[in-house]
Amino acid sequence: QSRAEVVGQFDVLALQEVLSENAMRNLVFELERQSALQTGSRQHWSYLVSPAVGSGGFRERYAFGYCTDRVSLVAEGPQGLYPERRRATSSGSPSSRHSVPACSTSPS
Repeated sequence: QSRAEVVGQFDVLALQEVLSENAMRNLVFELERQSALQTGSRQHWSYLVSPAVGSGGFRERYAFGYCTDRVSLVAEGPQGLYPERRRATSSGSPSSRHSVPACSTSPS
């Protein structure tokens, strides 16, 4: 199974360690293409990507994908995510976290 076949079974996706926004753009393209191939009807997908976090050369993002035919955002914070306060990890270094955007689903 392709990754689009696996994750396309869900209406909302939460991903971590996303290295670029292009990765989400490509996944959404695959999801829409796969739904059209499987059902003959194209599902519409969108996504939100957090600002990059981390230090040095390794910076990652958190991303949320959602099927806009079944899920809609209710409210958005900066860049669609609600940043939480910075906190220290167990190693004592600062980390940045983001919470899930507020959304609602429509009945199937």
